[in-house]
Amino acid sequence: MIFLDAFSELQLDIVGIVAILGEASVLRVSQISGLSWHHELPRLMPAPQALLKHSLEKRLPVEAGKVVGAYSGNVNLELNFFCQLLHPRELKNYEVEFVTVKKRKGMEDHPPYEVNPAGSLRTLSLLGSALSVILIALSVVYGDGWALIGTILLSLTSTLVGFASRWKLEVKQPAKDVKLMKIHDSDVVIFYPRTGALRIVRCSEFESRLYFTSESCKSLLNDTWYRVFALLGTVTLIFGLICIGNAQTIMQVTFASTYVLLNISYWLASSVGSHKHWIHSYDVQVQEFDLPPPAAPAAPPVPTEISTDSQPVKRTTFQTTDQEKDDDIERNVRRRTTMRFRTASFQRRYTDTVRFAKDGRIFTTALWEAIALSGTSDWLQRTNIAPKNDVWDRWIQMAGEAARMDSPDCKGTHEIIVQGRPRIVLSAWPYRGVLARLFAEEQNQRKWRPEWSDRQLENVYPEIVHSGIATQAPDSV
Repeated sequence: MIFLDAFSELQLDIVGIVAILGEASVLRVSQISGLSWHHELPRLMPAPQALLKHSLEKRLPVEAGKVVGAYSGNVNLELNFFCQLLHPRELKNYEVEFVTVKKRKGMEDHPPYEVNPAGSLRTLSLLGSALSVILIALSVVYGDGWALIGTILLSLTSTLVGFASRWKLEVKQPAKDVKLMKIHDSDVVIFYPRTGALRIVRCSEFESRLYFTSESCKSLLNDTWYRVFALLGTVTLIFGLICIGNAQTIMQVTFASTYVLLNISYWLASSVGSHKHWIHSYDVQVQEFDLPPPAAPAAPPVPTEISTDSQPVKRTTFQTTDQEKDDDIERNVRRRTTMRFRTASFQRRYTDTVRFAKDGRIFTTALWEAIALSGTSDWLQRTNIAPKNDVWDRWIQMAGEAARMDSPDCKGTHEIIVQGRPRIVLSAWPYRGVLARLFAEEQNQRKWRPEWSDRQLENVYPEIVHSGIATQAPDSV
């Protein structure tokens, strides 16, 4: 083995910096890897210090959003990890998605979700162990003692920090007693505030409870022992980098090439979605739905005879109901929207039978589709998803009544078979026309903005005018 003949020959080359690069890629998959046995394997890995955090994590990452039970009344003001895992696709602006979630057959006793045992993270750990063995063998072949000790210390660092960051997942699953089995099925409404999108989940009561459950991350070590192992890992990392800096040139090149390969591998593993590293025991199917076909044209005018002094004259009178008025308003709104799309050089033809493009969707359409799919609007009363005022409260109540299957105002939501595939057709209710009518009535009946009358100041407050206060500058009053 070749070591130093004198202390002056000690070198601290910067090749060791390569071993601590790539912290972002390692940090992104560190929590997932901490659930698996291969997380403790002695191996080479880029930026092992990324596993040394200030405090132990208590939960899996959450996202901003709202989860509401359509019938149960449960409300969750965040999207837990189970919700993100089952529905990873990001919805577009004001998009509505209708999905069904069911437990897979034969997996009733399996946990709802767990880390993928055959994922890419296990391959990364085995690759790091293999590279560590290769470098140890090359150090012996070239007789490089510094490279041998550096490889051993860096491999030991991954084991120390890996053991310190190991944890297990605890998910509270609903109890399977007889009383709970008799509870009716429940739908879940997920609201994404950033895009205004909604996702309707049709599932049983067992699956719906998981959307409101907070999982916990239980570490294998307490805080004291965690810091002890973190300190040992820091010491081995520092001395390992010093040893790499004093290795022979050929071994330094080998170390640099090894860590470049590991950085690329970890970057590829972290670039895919986090749901790729997990598995769950549920079948998630997206159901297609459409707005209803256009309403039937209004009945032709009925000629009636109106008596005059000379002779009977046939005149045409129209009797329009509130429903027909709403239909007219709805068609006018869509006609204006269609013209607006055409002026913007849209090539596609927009009619009443085609749902608006994602670019032209509005929040009212998303709300009505969610209400029609869930069959109720009660869940909107428990959150601040929709605006809170008299007009919107009335519209939400009317929309909930119209979404009922036994509603006398319109045909309820139903399912049809198109080319052998089921397709849902929403209730034929002029939701936009009704909202426009309610706002028009509110505008005529009630004024929110104060308006002041135009009157001369000296006729109302003569004492102010004569005192000279009204002629002073605003900043001097």
